[in-house]
Amino acid sequence: MREEFNEVFEAIGWSDFAEIPEGGIILLTKEFLMTLRTDTRRDGTYVWFRLFNTDFELTLRQFSNLLDFSPQCTLSEDLVGFNSAEFWKELVGPDAPGKKSIAHIRHPTLRFLARWLTMAVFPRDDTRCVTVEDVRCLYAMWKKIKFAPTLSMVRHWQGLAQSGHIILVTSFVTRIANGLAMLANAIVSFMPNDPT
Repeated sequence: MREEFNEVFEAIGWSDFAEIPEGGIILLTKEFLMTLRTDTRRDGTYVWFRLFNTDFELTLRQFSNLLDFSPQCTLSEDLVGFNSAEFWKELVGPDAPGKKSIAHIRHPTLRFLARWLTMAVFPRDDTRCVTVEDVRCLYAMWKKIKFAPTLSMVRHWQGLAQSGHIILVTSFVTRIANGLAMLANAIVSFMPNDPT
């Protein structure tokens, strides 16, 4: 099954993104999430945030590259042929109950990838329910479309900051800080790997 996941991640440009070995830094994540915002202008969308009291303003593409999505990935959420309701019926069959649940996905690899999305890409307390963002990513995986859900991730992270669930994205914030060379001489305390 791991080979299938690697094939899917390679096909959609997530090979580097999907590996998340970075440790988390809670205080850095708090600073990042509390300052994270987007700004849409005529020339594109920008992501603004602060790390180590330094302000950053990056294009959405630059931010996507920091997350290790392939530069070939589209950032547009308008995937050709994507209709959330229709694709969901394709995943679960015509007789599935109304509530979108991972348990209803018939294809085992996509069911596992949906669970991974709810824990890693769009982390949340209830990992059973499927959102439109999850379905969009599954569609990209199914159709092998190089797609980076960068803007959806930023919007989701902004919600995490408001709900106090910041610990769920600490590894991504560390990845961003590494990509900006902010950790080279920094003295930080990483979260322990073992919660006991």
